[in-house]
Amino acid sequence: MTRFDPRPNSIAPMKCGAEQVERGRPVPDALLARAQAHPGQVRIVRRGQAMTMDLRPGRLTIVVDDDGRVIAAYCG
Repeated sequence: MTRFDPRPNSIAPMKCGAEQVERGRPVPDALLARAQAHPGQVRIVRRGQAMTMDLRPGRLTIVVDDDGRVIAAYCG
């Protein structure tokens, strides 16, 4: 049986654009529109909100605080 390893694979790094999302700022309008049009590619969740834990390496997940400012962005 193979165990799941949540760490990114160094051979094939995940690329979803998370490195381009600026922390501490509101989510850009372009990403809000993309999240609405393509929820499988981008999801925006509030801190503490329940969400699915399925791994989709190409999906950008943005976590925002109560004021709508980005606190984290990652692939998955």
